Amino acid sequence: MSLHTADVGTQVEALGQSLTRIVDVLIPGDQGWPTASDAGVQHAILMRLLDKKGDAGLAALSGTLAKYGFNNPRGTQDEIDSTARLEAEEPQLFLWLRSEVNYAYYESPVIVALIDRSGTPYRLIPHRDGYDLARFDESTQTPRHGRGRWTPTGEVKPVDISGLELQTRTTKKWGLNR
Repeated sequence: MSLHTADVGTQVEALGQSLTRIVDVLIPGDQGWPTASDAGVQHAILMRLLDKKGDAGLAALSGTLAKYGFNNPRGTQDEIDSTARLEAEEPQLFLWLRSEVNYAYYESPVIVALIDRSGTPYRLIPHRDGYDLARFDESTQTPRHGRGRWTPTGEVKPVDISGLELQTRTTKKWGLNR
């Protein structure tokens, strides 16, 4: 199936509409939070599916969602019932779809901004700037449960790596093969 045919374009459009219906059942939005489709979740899922499974993946999901009636315009209760049937009859597909919806929703720049504005620090790219964390408070954050092991910061010692001869050895494959 090639995306250059009108038939496939119609099928992808129908799949996008079907996904719009099911993602809004899973995350309907409320009290200032957009629905999943308003955040563009269906588009992110289409792109991920195309990347992982190609045109065949799009066709398979389109057929499955059509089987459950997501290609027909209807009301919310019908969509909820169809989603419950999909979950009961195709649990693996449902778990995948639910995970994709959640990932796509919470990585949406709109949702990230809403969460951050609500007072919970949340960043679209947290590894770049990090989070402003309060300094460790030994009196309240020291583990007291007796499980595992904890070394107080003041007792941490540098590891002696002089025996590795890193100045003279060439490492390959990230140091795994020497």
